[in-house]
Order: sequence, then C-alpha cells, then structure tokens
Amino acid sequence: MSFLDSHIIISKCSLISKEWNELIIDMIKLSIDFNKIQFNDQKLHLMSKSKFKNCVVDLKIDYKNITELTNITQFEQLKSLDITSSEIGTAGARFISQLKHLTKLDIDFNNIGAEGAVFIGKMDQLTYLDISGNNIRGEGVRYISVSRFAL
Repeated sequence: MSFLDSHIIISKCSLISKEWNELIIDMIKLSIDFNKIQFNDQKLHLMSKSKFKNCVVDLKIDYKNITELTNITQFEQLKSLDITSSEIGTAGARFISQLKHLTKLDIDFNNIGAEGAVFIGKMDQLTYLDISGNNIRGEGVRYISVSRFAL
C-alpha cells in the first residue's frame, strides 16, 4: 500500500473536485516557518494571493528584511506572527494591527517607533507581545498595557 504525497493531494485533488477544494480550505491549518528559505516582499505578496492564505494561522518570517506589509492583511486567520528584525516601520505596524485574530506577536527590532506602538497598543486580542528594540521610548510605552501580555 502506498500513499500520495500531501503536496500532490493538495495541488491535484483540489483541481479535480470543487467540494474537495472547499473541504481542504476549511479543514487545513498551516504553520509556516521561513527560517531556512529565502523570503522577501515579493514572495509575501505571492503567498497572499494563494487560495490557501486563510489556512495560515502561524507565520514566522523573522530576519527576512521584509519592509512591505500591505498584503499581511490578506491572512485573515493568522493567530501568531514572528517578524523579528525585518524593518517594517510604522506602516508595517499599522497593517499588522488590522489582523483581528492575531494573539501572539513578535515584532522586536522593526523600527516601529512610538507611532507604531499606538497601532499595536490597540490590538486588544493580543495575549503575547515582544516589542523590544523598537525605539518606542516613553511616548510609545504609554500605549502598550504591559499587564495584559504574558511575560
């Protein structure tokens, strides 16, 4: 007895049957770590166009020099995001703040500043936050309520 590779199942079976495709999209939850893969803004854009984008619940794209996050909002089911040391700036923090299901965020060393801290501070659903190394200073600190995050 042999089994089909999961890649073949997803790529081929979803083309054959509309019901199979809908079932897979509803059932699958993806945790993606791009630690050992070259990843950049363009690849994030392409990934955001995938029919499986709403299956991604955990995304790790740290140390990848990601600067353009306009497409991160396409990952509507994202619960955990690690984007450490990627220079996303204030604009990136604004896009991340639109992720309504995000509960865990590692956004350290991204140069978001005090203005970015305002956006992140409005994310009431967060239970874990690492915002270190972002030059948020006293002005930005007041927007982050430390008591609601796991340390």
